Amino acid sequence: MVLADYSAEDPSGDFIANVWTDITLDVLGVVKQLVFSFNSSDIGDYGINTPQYACIDNIAGTLQ
Repeated sequence: MVLADYSAEDPSGDFIANVWTDITLDVLGVVKQLVFSFNSSDIGDYGINTPQYACIDNIAGTLQ
């Protein structure tokens, strides 16, 4: 999922997500953990130059 994109040559093509996106994880079946990673088009000698955030809400499941 792309949260922001500033890679367009024309600045009018820049994009920042400004709404929540629902993602259904049911297709994954039984899940023991979720792992997130970040990538950026703005990477310097010490890693990503822009802040990295994730907001997660309303995760539900069943204990087995």
